Amino acid sequence: MTRRSFLKYAAGLTSAAAGAAVCGVGYMTLVEPGWHTLERSTIAVRGLPEAFDGYRLVQLSDIHIMGERSERIVSRAVELALAQEPDAVLITGDYVTGHVDADRIVAALGGLAAPDGVWTVMGNHDHWTDVGAVREIVRSLGFTELRNASAPIERGADRFWLAGVDDIWERKHDLEQALADVPDGAPVILKAHEPDNADDVYPTGRVAQQVTGHSLGGQQRQP
Repeated sequence: MTRRSFLKYAAGLTSAAAGAAVCGVGYMTLVEPGWHTLERSTIAVRGLPEAFDGYRLVQLSDIHIMGERSERIVSRAVELALAQEPDAVLITGDYVTGHVDADRIVAALGGLAAPDGVWTVMGNHDHWTDVGAVREIVRSLGFTELRNASAPIERGADRFWLAGVDDIWERKHDLEQALADVPDGAPVILKAHEPDNADDVYPTGRVAQQVTGHSLGGQQRQP
């Protein structure tokens, strides 16, 4: 099939998790979370119809809203995301850490919108904190969670599919269910919070691209 391309913009938020090594904790928790990086990539998607050539996706991930400072950081990332004029926005989980501050989440993300919608999955921290509360907030913002589910993005008679799996660390993911409604051979972009399932996904031949978060811009944790 003809290989088409779309533009993916990652408005990066590097968020540091608690429990980092002592020597790096100040740097990881006080410096890196305030960085904003915008990475532009042109990605070839197997079987993508010509109608989607140049299609723009913006990905946000691991925003970890847990206070006034993080709200400001996320608000700035949303501004960067919207400035790219995306066709659709993908949020790949970890809205919160430790507690759910609905007002701050809504304040930071309330202006996020795109012509083809804002699509999300949950992350491990969402499950560990209060995934029900996070899901309620996401729905109130008009975002669509692809919870082991899929949805077509259409341009006239042409379409590709967005699919999403629930959190892998919590063993809530179900790829078979996520792809159940996708016709054989249709181009699929899969969203997952963690990249851990990639080795299982690609041998199926059902997914053209996978978009994930969780790795926090390449930060590492020593065993």
